[in-house]
Amino acid sequence: MTRSTDPESMGHRIKLLRAHLGMTQVAFAESIGVNVNNIRQVEVGNSRLGLDTLVRIKRTHSVTLDWLIEGDVSGLRYEMAAALTPAETNSAPLSPPAGPQ
Repeated sequence: MTRSTDPESMGHRIKLLRAHLGMTQVAFAESIGVNVNNIRQVEVGNSRLGLDTLVRIKRTHSVTLDWLIEGDVSGLRYEMAAALTPAETNSAPLSPPAGPQ
């Protein structure tokens, strides 16, 4: 599986997450304590978020650092992984979890 850590891919994942959550850039930025301009720049691939901000996103919005940084959906809840898996991730097909989540 190819994992992408470039700024454009990370920005795309942030935008996917924000859209999945139904949040505006302003609301998303406020939820993680950053300026909305930071989110705008990240979403277009002109900037990266620091580790402290990525950890806040992880904790606030129930995603993994592996997904945020590399696009690896393996640690996400099935429903979240299915919602956040665009066709370009080249990840293995998702299958429902065996037991209750």
